[in-house]
Amino acid sequence: MSSSAISDDQAFEDVVAWVRRLGGEVNVKLGRNVHGVRGIMATKDLAEGDPILRVPPSAVLNVGPPSGFMDPVLTLIREMRTSGSRFKAYTDTLPRQGEVFNGCNFPKEYIPMLQNEHLEGTVLSWQQALLDLLNNTNISGHNLLVTDIVDDPSELSIEYLKYVCALTSTRYISGDPRPVLLMVPVFDMANYRRACPHYTQIFSEEAAGFNLMAGELVNKGDEICYDYSDLRDDRGVIHYGFLPAQQNPPLLAAVDHPNFNESHYDDQNQYSNAPFDGGPLEIQQEVSRLKGKLEELEQLEQQRPNPDPLPGFEYLHSTLLELQRRRRHSIKTEIQRLEQRLQLVRVEGRAAASLNSDEL
Repeated sequence: MSSSAISDDQAFEDVVAWVRRLGGEVNVKLGRNVHGVRGIMATKDLAEGDPILRVPPSAVLNVGPPSGFMDPVLTLIREMRTSGSRFKAYTDTLPRQGEVFNGCNFPKEYIPMLQNEHLEGTVLSWQQALLDLLNNTNISGHNLLVTDIVDDPSELSIEYLKYVCALTSTRYISGDPRPVLLMVPVFDMANYRRACPHYTQIFSEEAAGFNLMAGELVNKGDEICYDYSDLRDDRGVIHYGFLPAQQNPPLLAAVDHPNFNESHYDDQNQYSNAPFDGGPLEIQQEVSRLKGKLEELEQLEQQRPNPDPLPGFEYLHSTLLELQRRRRHSIKTEIQRLEQRLQLVRVEGRAAASLNSDEL
């Protein structure tokens, strides 16, 4: 449901009419995909390179610089609370409280379910920043304070800030080449698909505002997707509140990847999808590392049993349980592959040594 009292269908019709009235083009409608998830579907056949969506600059919400996520929170709150906001048609389409989740609004009881010090610390730091914001603390790298938006900060609750934080951080997109974060009506209803070929044009020679272009042939009724990034399971959950489709063989979570680095956790380029390989020693070391990960997860499960589902957060609870299962499964699968690879490398090594000996 949308954040307003009107229905999803009416809110969508209103935002499409608004975008078109401002000179935009919309070739999608609201619908449900095969999994029952809300998304946008093509209203006509589109060739590769055709516009799926053209949103003029006057309908694109600039929520601030990419230096942090507090300015976007306050910017969106201002638009949602301002009577007569020109973005009302857009904000009416946003999910209501209880319909959008990510690390911003995880219940504190659920945070240990992440079973990783870095993930837990990241979520806790986001939520502490929201508390600081509510207390009108000037946070480094941010331009706005709560008192810039409301006269009395007590008008806002921490739960409301968490909700709006989840709204913005699951929806904004980099405004490259401009150093801004943007929220784009209709586009933000496109669901994630790994390697989705559709692409954007933003504030460029091709686009005065924001364009979503077809990267492949699209038939009328097809769901329109977008590829946020090469999304690992853990990043999908804490940043976007969902698990991407599981790969076969499964991908290690970012925090379990051999290239994991806390300082560059969100740098998707460091998580190569190429299978780990090396000599016998390197493979043995990687197997030992992964077995240590499994042992750590088992210890955490014994020390910190999972909580029962909280009312209104059942979906998130099941998602976190599935994240736990996927992490264990991907680690076990990789250990099995590496142990088989180790045997092959040793056989190849003995064969090469034998060949060298014969030549001598």
